[in-house]
Amino acid sequence: MENTNLRFPAEQALSGLRDSGIKNTAYAVSEIIDNSVDANAKNISVLILEKNQKSGKRFLDKIDEICILDDGNGMSEDILSKCLSVGGRDDSDDDSENHTGRFGYGLPNSSMSQCKRVEVYSWQKKGEVYFTYLDFDEVLETKSQYCEPVEKKKLPKKIEDCLKDKIKDSGTAIIWSKCDRLDIARGDTLFNHMKADLCRTFRHRLDSDESYGKKVNITYQIADKDFNETFKANDPIYSLVPNTTPKYENEPTNEIVHDENIPINYRNVEGELKETNVRMIFTVAKPSIQAIGGGTTLGKHYAKNVGISVVRNAREINCKTYGFFNDFEERNRWWGCEIRFEPELDEVFGVANNKQHVELFELYEEEYAEEELKPIWFSLNKIVANEIRLIFKKLKARRKDSRKKSGNKLPEEVVVETVEAKNPVVTASGHNKES
Repeated sequence: MENTNLRFPAEQALSGLRDSGIKNTAYAVSEIIDNSVDANAKNISVLILEKNQKSGKRFLDKIDEICILDDGNGMSEDILSKCLSVGGRDDSDDDSENHTGRFGYGLPNSSMSQCKRVEVYSWQKKGEVYFTYLDFDEVLETKSQYCEPVEKKKLPKKIEDCLKDKIKDSGTAIIWSKCDRLDIARGDTLFNHMKADLCRTFRHRLDSDESYGKKVNITYQIADKDFNETFKANDPIYSLVPNTTPKYENEPTNEIVHDENIPINYRNVEGELKETNVRMIFTVAKPSIQAIGGGTTLGKHYAKNVGISVVRNAREINCKTYGFFNDFEERNRWWGCEIRFEPELDEVFGVANNKQHVELFELYEEEYAEEELKPIWFSLNKIVANEIRLIFKKLKARRKDSRKKSGNKLPEEVVVETVEAKNPVVTASGHNKES
């Protein structure tokens, strides 16, 4: 007897996507930008459409719609017809495993996490625009299990008017409406959040060096307002330009102290044993930068970027301590580490389908003594621990040197001298040790 039960009833599946763990609106937009990068876009525009809405006793301009437009390859009708299905990824040019996306979750997942309706317009020839959409409320009402058919349709006039100079011969426009789950209400505030999160995620696409990640121009504008900005790299190892570092936007403020390719063994999808490299780069703030101090605007910028940045295919997955060190120790803001790997190591790093975290945490070697392929933690931990030790020695020597030049003592030296003054050491003859 044929089983007519659906594996993924649409209303339940979409409800699950709405609570899929996307961190915030900036991360959700990043998922859409991933698709644009995979489509070879050189220019990506984020357009915010606001609406005057009541907020308490006042009326404020709040985000009503978000549009992400690119000048990438555009989608064929066939690919467009399945782009809003879960797992509807195009694998036709994926032999090199060089896609940023993983499972085809990005577009429906990120969209439904922020809004109830997403519209997709795409074209491979100017003037021939094809359209489809997904509406959460409609799915709940109609119990529809199938994607909406593709049809020819012009871009909305408001989008054309605002972005007319950025609509090229091919491209895609994603429009979010019925935005009920944005974590930010106002367009200018969202930009400030994206300057931190999105600009760090895509920093290797926003800087001037194309040796790792091709340059992509990403702009942000608010319709009907004089607000038009270009994103710059927010680099936690402070080596890229241009960047968001206050007063140092066009120069690196850290120096590289260690750069190494680490050989890693892994098994590919066929189960064959292979070897590839993971690159680890450590940097330390220049003495003149560290001397400015942690309480300054620059120091606070450094404090927000504390962590080890794990980067996959020129796109940051996450930046955190991973148990390697204590992020509350102020000295840890003055150094940075970037770990780079390619998609072939996704399973080794345990990359999540939303590309927001990796499975990297402290393990105990005795538990894996018999394993042929040990978790990557062990290879990384030895290097990280050794480099942090060397970096701390360097930072301590700097502080000591600067205190000597100024005639001041290190805090720990002052503490010792205070204790000794209150509790003088007495020799056997009854005299103070210093006398």
